[in-house]
Amino acid sequence: MYLAFKLFILSEFMIFLSLFGSYFNYMLLAVSLSSLSIFFVVAAIPFSNLLILLYSSFSCQSALIFIKLGFLYNCVEGLAQTISIGFLFLILQFKEFLFGIFTYSSSFMGSLTYFTTGLHGLHVLIGLLFLLFAFYTLLLSSL
Repeated sequence: MYLAFKLFILSEFMIFLSLFGSYFNYMLLAVSLSSLSIFFVVAAIPFSNLLILLYSSFSCQSALIFIKLGFLYNCVEGLAQTISIGFLFLILQFKEFLFGIFTYSSSFMGSLTYFTTGLHGLHVLIGLLFLLFAFYTLLLSSL
């Protein structure tokens, strides 16, 4: 089971790496130095989502450390922070879908952008459902 989980994570990482690599390769070819500021305006939401996900990994890791130490209140707080950060990420992901410069049928880049962000949003949604289940069981065990 442990090896299967590791292989699943490896395959998911390779899918994301290949899709985001082709996206950034296209963006670097399409964006000249004179329009570099447009690239940073377009990439503002994905970069903020990156920072949000990095912070969520810290709060989730602190919840794991607190559960090992036996501090249930702090673990509940860390999981609640991680869940709220996950919801914030999904809201920003939805905003990126609504206000993106690409449409799904505009070009190769539009379909690739929607596919990668949708796949990643689905990944975060499934992880959020697992965290909600863990939060529910933690609340039941702490009562």
